[in-house]
Amino acid sequence: MELFGPKTWEKILKYSYIIPTDIKYGYNILNINIQGLKNKYPFLETGIIGYTSLGNPIPYIRFGRGQKQILYCSSTHANEWITTPLVMKYLQNISESFRTGQNIYGYNTTFLFNNISLYIVPMVNPDGVDLVVGNIRKYRPDIYRIYL
Repeated sequence: MELFGPKTWEKILKYSYIIPTDIKYGYNILNINIQGLKNKYPFLETGIIGYTSLGNPIPYIRFGRGQKQILYCSSTHANEWITTPLVMKYLQNISESFRTGQNIYGYNTTFLFNNISLYIVPMVNPDGVDLVVGNIRKYRPDIYRIYL
């Protein structure tokens, strides 16, 4: 089921790199934000680390190309969904700092980009998050029939 038409998607993606921190942040918003950040910051690498029990891809984002690897995970538990917009906002800030050649929190982002690989799994448990924020009933009403 397509939630938006092509013209709506075009308008949404234009501003999708802006990470909202004042709403219930579900899986659909995460995917829109990942697309938007990738469009604005093409140096970000994105991919999938696996799938949930409902078949949703679990995305990751990589900032940097260095040998030292760091992993941030958020929304491991469904009620911790607020951690996803926080880590996504951080990714937006560090990406913008790198794009503009600025420092972030006193650190040179070009140096960071060249020396670390920051892997972010922004929503380890998208099924649980969507259940908690109310999206399963909204976007997947069939889910209850599958498991009953």
